[in-house]
Amino acid sequence: MQINRDLVWTGKFNFETFERLTKKKGHTPRNQAILDQILARAKEGDFSGLTNGTCEIIHPWLDSCTYVEVERFVSVFTWMFPVCGALHVIPMILFKRGQFMKEPLIMLLRSLKGTVRSSTFLSVFVFIYQSLLCLKNQVHAAEWSKSNLPPKVRQALVGRASFWALAFSVGLSLFVEEPRRRAELAMYVLPRGLESAWSIMRGKGYVPFIPFGDAVLSASAMGMVMATYQNDPEHLSGLVRRVLYQFIGPN
Repeated sequence: MQINRDLVWTGKFNFETFERLTKKKGHTPRNQAILDQILARAKEGDFSGLTNGTCEIIHPWLDSCTYVEVERFVSVFTWMFPVCGALHVIPMILFKRGQFMKEPLIMLLRSLKGTVRSSTFLSVFVFIYQSLLCLKNQVHAAEWSKSNLPPKVRQALVGRASFWALAFSVGLSLFVEEPRRRAELAMYVLPRGLESAWSIMRGKGYVPFIPFGDAVLSASAMGMVMATYQNDPEHLSGLVRRVLYQFIGPN
């Protein structure tokens, strides 16, 4: 990740970081040879042709980009399955205990379906990004693109804007998730996006430093939640309403 960022921003990479990559175990012979060649050329001051992290740099443990995409999908699914399982099962036991006691099998099957769906959503998220990342790298490196595509188009494939396009594309994975959960996920991602935008603007000096800004923001956000809970509770998700009811009581 750091190597790719350095190449996109400066056209060079940190030798120490790249050497750590070359010394890692598990690389295929082909990718290891390419990495050693890139490092040797870079030490001589030759960074030509390196505009971003190539597929050999991104996934040196596999030669085939197709295999990498499948491997990432399976890896994320198995990693997130127990996490998503807990998110589906625990609220069911806590907040739907009566229904669970009456229909345990149906409720468990419903939770299993939701767990599989949520795990697949996150796996597809990574799958889309990895697939498009490898695809644009392959198109940029292909011989036919060098002679048939305009230079600006080829540069756009590996430029900063291309990563914005990838980020927007992964949003398609949201259609895998259950429709009623899409708004909740969007509202979860929105603050992260705003936080990133604020950090970027702060780094560039576009916005001033606000003392105790985190506390002010947290207090404002909680005030909005409580105002909604008091006046328009139907606009909150069922889970949020139940949690607030447990801690605060009826509005």
